[in-house]
Amino acid sequence: MGKKITLTELKEKFAERGYVLIDPTEVNSKARYQYVCNKHKENGIQEISHAQFSRGRGCKFCGIEKSNKNGRKRNIVDVEKEFKEHGLHVVEGQEYLNGKQKIKFLCEKHIDFGIQEMSYEHFKSKEIKGCKQCGLDFKGNQQKKDFDEIKSFVENLGYTLISDSSEYKNLKSEIRMICPKHGEFSMTWSNFYNRKRCQSCGKDLVVGSNHHSWNGGITPLRKSLREKLSDWKLRSMENCSFLCVITGDKFDDVHHLQSFNLIMDETFKNLNLVEKDNLSDLTNDELLLVEKECLRLHDSYPLGICLRKDVHKLFHRLYGSKNNTAEQFYDFQEKIKNKLIKINY
Repeated sequence: MGKKITLTELKEKFAERGYVLIDPTEVNSKARYQYVCNKHKENGIQEISHAQFSRGRGCKFCGIEKSNKNGRKRNIVDVEKEFKEHGLHVVEGQEYLNGKQKIKFLCEKHIDFGIQEMSYEHFKSKEIKGCKQCGLDFKGNQQKKDFDEIKSFVENLGYTLISDSSEYKNLKSEIRMICPKHGEFSMTWSNFYNRKRCQSCGKDLVVGSNHHSWNGGITPLRKSLREKLSDWKLRSMENCSFLCVITGDKFDDVHHLQSFNLIMDETFKNLNLVEKDNLSDLTNDELLLVEKECLRLHDSYPLGICLRKDVHKLFHRLYGSKNNTAEQFYDFQEKIKNKLIKINY
């Protein structure tokens, strides 16, 4: 397929491979084609790029059967399934060559760590099937101690232990304590050992000058709030199957269907507060209220949309960078479909 071919010729080449090509909008080196494999119709429509088809790539289910026939039991589909069972999402577009190959993935528990890498052999050898941070978390939770050691640990931090040894069974047992600042509370030993404290103490540790984004009070509030959206981002990525919803390939950004600045405006309006720019402009109590309301509003609107960076930039160039809505995005999507807006696939 080195020379330029017609649509008719392309259909014939797909037919020779046992595929039915669904009429593409264009035929060129950058195009992506949808097709159905006659042998695996039950698996529905598949997609392949012009370059991949030119190199002999095709139906992944045929590939699995061929690999199994040749004695190679494992493939990227198997790896994706095993990783996903343990909360690891394999990044699209990878091929599985052997057990030593690095597989790129996202951990749903530690999405802030971004794309991580691990070989399949390493994954299988791990006691805890997760990312590196999952392993560290597990080891911390396994620090089971004698009850006397627990009592000493608690009291050395200024707390008073109320529970007796009969209440402590394992790491997940609730232990009752008295906080010197906020009174009685309960918490599992594993949580307390891993630096969690009473709810009020926890709030004190993440607001104001104790906040990890604190920089003398000049850190922009919007930046700080965006850092709280890791769970929302993960759910958005899962909803988009970790692919750009426009092009169907690897994505770069998560786009707010309801603009972040509109959510910020609504947050302050609902709380009857004057909108502020920096962390230092709010009291600790106000900051907690703003964070909670901002997250609540995010959940009340549609999830974000995964987009390739160039597509994301094009949207904001056409519709502006503020006050964006879901209706604008659907208009953008429809115009691309009708070829009123052109993008590179």
